[in-house]
Amino acid sequence: MKEEAFLEIKTEQIDLNGNKDLVEFKTKVEVLRKKNYIYIKYEGSEVLNTKGTTNLIKVEDNIVTMKKMGKNSTTMIFEKNKRYKTIYGTELGFLPMEILPEVVDINIDSDLKKTLIKIEYNICITGIFEGKNIITMRFL
Repeated sequence: MKEEAFLEIKTEQIDLNGNKDLVEFKTKVEVLRKKNYIYIKYEGSEVLNTKGTTNLIKVEDNIVTMKKMGKNSTTMIFEKNKRYKTIYGTELGFLPMEILPEVVDINIDSDLKKTLIKIEYNICITGIFEGKNIITMRFL
């Protein structure tokens, strides 16, 4: 069943020196529920400098897969303690990226407003950033 909803996404980024950056935004999303997973789709925005990027998130029991397609392109798979290497496509070119999730907490509820997703992972984008990201998603 496909439905529209609003999703709040908070991302805290902590570099190796302990400097923190917090990004919070709310966006309209399309949600498709299947038996054992949900898909979340939303478009990028000018505010986040991601206009022209379509975001697709697949949430399963223990795995979250995020795909960005368009202006910025990448696929990230978050499964606890499993290292994932990929390429992060930007306007400046393609950059090697590696993630290692430490926390992948998923609570999918039939009432979307009770659904909560939390991911904590180490990230290294070669030559750009190394540190930790914490993402929290909930429906409004």
